[in-house]
Amino acid sequence: MQNNQIIEYEEKLRKAMLASDVKILDELIHNKLIFVNHFGQMLNNIDGALKVILGHCSTVKLD
Repeated sequence: MQNNQIIEYEEKLRKAMLASDVKILDELIHNKLIFVNHFGQMLNNIDGALKVILGHCSTVKLD
C-alpha cells in the first residue's frame, strides 16, 4: 500500500469518527481488530468503534 493510500484511508477514518458514521467505520476497521481501552477491556470491531465514537475511549496518533 502506498503512503498516499494510507493517508487517504486515515482521513476517511477520522471523518467517519467525527461524523459517528458507523457504516463507514465498519467498512474501514477490520473485523479481527481488537481495541483495548484504558481499563484493559478488550473490545471487538463494532463495540470498540461505537465506544470511541461515543467518547468512552480516546484515540491517539501513532507515528
